[in-house]
Parts: sequence; C-alpha cells; structure tokens
Amino acid sequence: MQLAEPYVAVLHENAAAWAFFTAQPPSYRKAASWWVMSAKQEATRQRRLEQLIADWAQGRRLAHLVPHKAPS
Repeated sequence: MQLAEPYVAVLHENAAAWAFFTAQPPSYRKAASWWVMSAKQEATRQRRLEQLIADWAQGRRLAHLVPHKAPS
C-alpha cells in the first residue's frame, strides 16, 4: 500500500522527513504507508501522518515498525 497523494504532498513539505522516507528500504516504506492508510477515520490518518513526519524528521523509524532483537 502506498500513501495517497494528499499525504505524500504533506510529507514532501518536510525535507528531512522526505529524505529519511526515500532512504528507507521498500519494505519499511510499505509498512509505514500501510499504518497511515489503514486507519478508518481521517482524523486518525492525519494523527499518524503527523507522528510519522515528526519521527522521520528526527531520523527515527516508528518504534512499532522496528524489528526487535531477541534477548541473548
């Protein structure tokens, strides 16, 4: 699933977040896009997009989409 055009435009407005997004592997971009677009309500999609942009602008992946290493 890809981000719909209005969401891509908002993401593209933040250069740091856009650069981080484009540098990520396709599997992560797909998962992050699905997380935003799968929300049933527009308000939830907007809130998720805002969180995504804030994290990406800081160079951080969304915590719940990062694989966790098993304790040794």
